[in-house]
Amino acid sequence: RSPDQTVGELREKCRFYRRNGVDACWLIDPESRSVEVFDAGRDGERFTGAMEVTSPAVPGFSLSLPALFNTLDL
Repeated sequence: RSPDQTVGELREKCRFYRRNGVDACWLIDPESRSVEVFDAGRDGERFTGAMEVTSPAVPGFSLSLPALFNTLDL
């Protein structure tokens, strides 16, 4: 997320991508330390905290939120 973009604008962009053939869109917000997933089963499901986030659209991939956001504290 860039500082000049609102979360609402980015959500609409993810929905646009999904409508136009993208299998999954992940909205990563370092400010709130959250990830929103847009895929076949979710329309902006929000994840925070000590979680591993996955999507059926990206088999075998998982994103550790603590590992991702801990880099902000370095």
